[in-house]
Amino acid sequence: MPTNQPTTLAFAFAHPLFAQGFKNAFLSKKEEFKILGEASNGKDLLKLFFNIKPDVILLDENMKNM
Repeated sequence: MPTNQPTTLAFAFAHPLFAQGFKNAFLSKKEEFKILGEASNGKDLLKLFFNIKPDVILLDENMKNM
């Protein structure tokens, strides 16, 4: 069932430019998506996930501490 709530996102990328590109793409669709957080390694990603519980996490599977 569709809702009027935006899909919540978190990003986890080791490379800042790559993360910024994804953020810009999703921010241009701000009615559909809401960015809740960002991490640069696996350890921070787990903390982020358990604290904010986003609907979707986009991540770089080759980053440190995965």
